[in-house]
Formats: sequence, structure tokens, C-alpha cells
Amino acid sequence: MFCLECHDEVEAKAIASVDVAAYFSHPPKLPDASDLDDCSRAARSHRLRWFGDEDRDDASGRRVRQEFFDEGTVKSAYALCLIYAGRGNLPLSKFQEMIDRADRLDIWSYAGMEVWCIPQVLLLLADFGVDTELPCHFALVRTSKLSAIWRQSGPVSIKKLFSDTGNEARTIAGQPNPRPISRSDAADVSTSWIPAGLAAGLVACSRRQRDWRSRKR
Repeated sequence: MFCLECHDEVEAKAIASVDVAAYFSHPPKLPDASDLDDCSRAARSHRLRWFGDEDRDDASGRRVRQEFFDEGTVKSAYALCLIYAGRGNLPLSKFQEMIDRADRLDIWSYAGMEVWCIPQVLLLLADFGVDTELPCHFALVRTSKLSAIWRQSGPVSIKKLFSDTGNEARTIAGQPNPRPISRSDAADVSTSWIPAGLAAGLVACSRRQRDWRSRKR
């Protein structure tokens, strides 16, 4: 039996137990592997605690991913992520890393996922400024499900944390931290500064990786 996300062989546990919910046991994580590269269905990575086994819609996922890589949309997403992460903290290679993890987790196919949610979801999938004095990462506030971003009646907030101490930053892009996730966040940022070469590189992030669907069993 193989995991639908990581494709590792898994073993069913607690099938006959009345006290413990049945689950699939994964092989041990490699000791030098990032928590962000673990399988969310193994339920052992604190950094992936919002991802995992929720309803999926493959047809919608294909549409959402295609729409996201429209040049105007992906430029806006990159510009927003850069503002949140901080200047110098989001080279194209880092953005590609975020996309690779998004593909592995298949964030696109969560039932109800919309394109406007994607930038903040991507921010959850990377460590920023790792070679600086202020390494940081992002987390959702007071929710255990990624789908709360688009399903919850009120806005879900995202917070910026300093990775070395766990303390919250004072602001995100000049606004109080935590910051509510809004449908208009990416639409409100300027992309006129993005040169043609970078724009082409952002669009190419969808093509440099192997076809993400071909890896799903």
C-alpha cells in the first residue's frame, strides 16, 4: 500500500482498535530532511500541520494551477510574497522551491481552493532569510485547516515569525502582524517593476519541474 502524497510504502495501523483511530504508518523521515519536505499525511511535521487529508477536486485543481501561472497572476503573487518575506529574501530559486512543494502537496486541488489564496499558502512552504541575521517563516493563526482561508466566514490571519527565537515580527509589509488574508491582497500590489526576464522565469516555474500530475499514482 502506498501513500497518495509521497508514494512511500505505508502500513495500516490500529485497524482493530476501539481506542485509537486507524492510521497509515510512514517510514522514518530522513534525518537531514526539512520538515517542509516531509509528507503531510504522516502528521509529524509541525510546519505542515494545516495540510493533509481534506476533500479534493482534481478538475478544479488543474484550472486553479493553470490560472495561477497566467503571467499577470503569478507576477502579482510573487510581488506579494516578496513584500511579506522582505527584500532580498525571495530569489527565483526560492519561489521555485515553494512551487515544487506546492505541487508535491497538491495545494491546487483542495476543494474550493481559489487563486487569490495561493500566495499566502506558498508563504507557508519556505524558510526565508536563512543566511541572514533575521531568518523567518510564516504560520496561520488559530486554525488547523488550510481550507479555513476560503471557507471561514471571517478572515484567517497569517503571522510572521523569527525562526531562531519563535518570536513574532512587529509588522508584515508595514502592517500589524498577524495580518488578515484578503481576496484583494495580490490584486493591490504593483508589478510594474518586474522585468521581462523575471516574469518569464516566474511563468517557467510551472514547466521546469516534471509534470506534477504524472507523479500521482
